[in-house]
Amino acid sequence: MKSLAVFLPLSFILLALSSSNGGEDLAGILKEFVKNCKLGKAVSFKNLTIFPVSPAKIPNLPRILTLDEASKSDELVISEVGEGEVNKVSLQNNSKNYVFIMAGEILTGCKQDRVLKNDILLPPKSKKFIVPVYCVEARRWQWTSPRFSPAPAMASVGVRKRAEIDESQTDVWDEISSTMRTFSAKVPGEALKEIYEVPQVKGKMDDYFKALENIPRDYPEATGIIVFIDKEFLCFDIFGGKELFKNLYPKLLKSYILEALAREREDGKALREKALGVLRELAGVEAKMGEKPPEGNLLEIETSTIKGSALIFKEGVVHLAVFQQEKKAEGIPPIFRRYR
Repeated sequence: MKSLAVFLPLSFILLALSSSNGGEDLAGILKEFVKNCKLGKAVSFKNLTIFPVSPAKIPNLPRILTLDEASKSDELVISEVGEGEVNKVSLQNNSKNYVFIMAGEILTGCKQDRVLKNDILLPPKSKKFIVPVYCVEARRWQWTSPRFSPAPAMASVGVRKRAEIDESQTDVWDEISSTMRTFSAKVPGEALKEIYEVPQVKGKMDDYFKALENIPRDYPEATGIIVFIDKEFLCFDIFGGKELFKNLYPKLLKSYILEALAREREDGKALREKALGVLRELAGVEAKMGEKPPEGNLLEIETSTIKGSALIFKEGVVHLAVFQQEKKAEGIPPIFRRYR
């Protein structure tokens, strides 16, 4: 494991943030959240580099449970809509706490596995909400359980990107198929969660995980990370609280490692200027209101090469996710298309 000493104010993130469609106040909240963040020491293992990110001020948010925490009781009910609709599920929170379900969390069971299209914050003692999802298990449509439960791993970053950038079920399926081909994996139903258990992935993943799993412990002020594979920006995930970050980090780390393994012949480490370039790109980001979640507001942000979203609640950022936009290869049928 390697470390690069980089301490850097992120005061210029979103300084030029513009907004539209009623997002002025939300843009200001997001700008305030990130403007004094700092990058910690970059931690590297093989071709994967992670920069811990610490905000100067953590939002004053109420207690928020993750999907895994809330699922330990029967008070969070996630189920099919009626007899099932591929791109919709039903959510109801009967607990006394807010529940955050991150876009990319795999919901397993019922008629087929899904991931949420957007970050969701459920209020305490909520009504039933019908929310958009993507299928991540293309070859099953039969009941295995009356409710969904959390899978032990997050959707791959590639799938999260396709859901965020392309907003297409077909592209999500294509990305899963591409991942299966990369690892020569044959799993029942092409269920995305199973890719983490195939021998050619699991053994190599363990080495990465052991090298990088202690970032929340070693950087206790961090609430997020900027991730690179080799010298290429992969994603930026940051949360509105240390506990949210700490609880979700193991799942997120596995998803980052999966992407690193898919490109394991590459090697190198992210340099200081490369990290700065990511943040400079965010400086001119466009902002607009996204789909209305059950609680809070969704702010969509975009530049020519970066796209993401921020879930904002009570003048605080719950989660900000940013990905690099990619151009699709032209003239190739979608099922054979690879993204550069």
